[in-house]
Amino acid sequence: MKIHILLIQFLSLILSQFCHAAFLKIELTPIDVSSTSSATFSTLPTANPSLFGLTGTDIRSVNFDTDPSTNSLSSGSILTNQYSSIGVTMNSVQLSSSVFGGAASSPNATFTSTTGSSQIFNFSVPVVAIGVINTSPDKDTVQLWSGQNASGSLLGTFIDQDGLSLNFNIDRFVGGRVTGGDLIGSVAFTNASGDIELDELIFEVTTIPEISNIALFFGIALIVLVVRKKHKLLIRF
Repeated sequence: MKIHILLIQFLSLILSQFCHAAFLKIELTPIDVSSTSSATFSTLPTANPSLFGLTGTDIRSVNFDTDPSTNSLSSGSILTNQYSSIGVTMNSVQLSSSVFGGAASSPNATFTSTTGSSQIFNFSVPVVAIGVINTSPDKDTVQLWSGQNASGSLLGTFIDQDGLSLNFNIDRFVGGRVTGGDLIGSVAFTNASGDIELDELIFEVTTIPEISNIALFFGIALIVLVVRKKHKLLIRF
């Protein structure tokens, strides 16, 4: 698993040298996706990821109610590696079935009440986009990082409802997409005030080139460098 993570980070570093990186913020309200309610999402991200901007061929989801083997998760459970089989782990995130306004998909959502604390989701697969419903948005901070546990390069960050009046009664789908070769190693949601309660996590996994293709890429790159160097020598003479 560690070798896989290091390979992903190495590929991200190499690709970033040739591509211009960019971060696209995702922040949607129920009205933005034509929900029947203006406060909650009638269509959930795990049911229709493309409605929320995640359109790849490999979209993975976490509903915080069951694990990947469909075993029920109880309120009060602490999440660490329960979802590792689909490529995501968490930094001891607590579940609750009694969050403010209710979970987006019953019964559970994540729960943190300490101001300044973060819920961190680490990815062991090559992720290019991620989003989750914040059922109690209080101008919380979203950060996408290249490394595990909110480390490495900060790929993008924003505060929900930035520039708007605070309204924690309207659920918000928050996240982001990276382009230009970057990969998301982790995402952190930091509580600004009150509680932070998340539900319906989805993330888009991209395809890593096969080792043979990687070797071919570096082979071509080496040939180009040799040709350029030889051309420069000829010009000098």
